[in-house]
Amino acid sequence: MIEKILKLLEMDKALHFLVGFFVTVILQWPFRHEGLIAAIILSVAKEIYDRLHADKHTCDIWDSVATITGALIGFLTTIIY
Repeated sequence: MIEKILKLLEMDKALHFLVGFFVTVILQWPFRHEGLIAAIILSVAKEIYDRLHADKHTCDIWDSVATITGALIGFLTTIIY
């Protein structure tokens, strides 16, 4: 049971990372830095939303950290390529 929960948590953070990465990469091409800024704002806004709707959602700062990390990696990837 605990192993299943840990796998779900790892999957959740991986999905947050991928969302941050792809939001940044997709918005990076036409707008440059706005992709990174949008991903960070969306990440923080989602966690605020989760906090305000605690009966249906769980607020977790590490979700935001995973999303922002994905956004930073996406930003660096687009700069390098």
